[in-house]
Amino acid sequence: MTAVQGFPGALRAELLKTAKRASPWVLLGIALAILVGLSYALTWLIYTHPPPGTQLPRGASPAQLKQGLYPVGFVQATLSNGLPGVLALILGVLLVGSEFSWGTLKTLFTQRPGRLETLAAKILALAVAVGVGVVAMFAMAAACSVVLAAIDGNTLGDWPSAATIVKGMLSAWLIWGWWALFGAGLSVIFRQAALAIGLGLAYSLVIEGLVFGIVGSLGGSFFENFRKFFPGPNASALQQTFAVTAAGRQAGGQAAQGGSIGAPEAAIVLGLYCAAAMVVCGLLLRARDVT
Repeated sequence: MTAVQGFPGALRAELLKTAKRASPWVLLGIALAILVGLSYALTWLIYTHPPPGTQLPRGASPAQLKQGLYPVGFVQATLSNGLPGVLALILGVLLVGSEFSWGTLKTLFTQRPGRLETLAAKILALAVAVGVGVVAMFAMAAACSVVLAAIDGNTLGDWPSAATIVKGMLSAWLIWGWWALFGAGLSVIFRQAALAIGLGLAYSLVIEGLVFGIVGSLGGSFFENFRKFFPGPNASALQQTFAVTAAGRQAGGQAAQGGSIGAPEAAIVLGLYCAAAMVVCGLLLRARDVT
């Protein structure tokens, strides 16, 4: 009974602590600034005033490419921004790993519910923080798309369906949530924030980015099947289901079907990775001596 009564209090404390910390808001501000400055403003400038020597995709004009910057493409524009995943990883490390650096975990475990209940409160607070980021990113992308469409004299009535927007937000929550849990898991494994951030960024940039990029360029069924077991390619496949064609139409499931990973398969794999990260955190936090 004590644990049941104590868990809501632990959750409220974690939510309050997360809201009062500066780091989540700084990370959110960086993500929004990159979305506005790079994904929209800079891209619009390049399409509107192409620099000399710019080579556009064959058969596509700048006006057609700008369709992805209008309201019809704001879901894909939000999901295609890769920075929030990295920032979510850092957020997960800071919200969980900082307790190791500060030496406050032993105090939490003596004054609150059991270790697993305390971990559950932290994970739920992390999920809420990621959810707030998802809503903020989608709202900002929608606002930017309206502004650019109005500047170009484009129609403002062509929006994705409500179902597409909801699916896009849930996909973003799943993808960014995985990266946040990955960061939290690394911080529990190494019991510190600095090493967890370093290794997490190394994996994201080197393994998921560089190595898989080189492997993907080689082709072959073995490498293609090998990539299916990692979160990065599955996240990319899920993002591509919301791609917008040059004509401004929602591609829907065609992008995922055209690749080697389907959207349902990608969602399942990412969900399994999220579950695995939580299990690892729970097992290690319960078995280890944190004093």
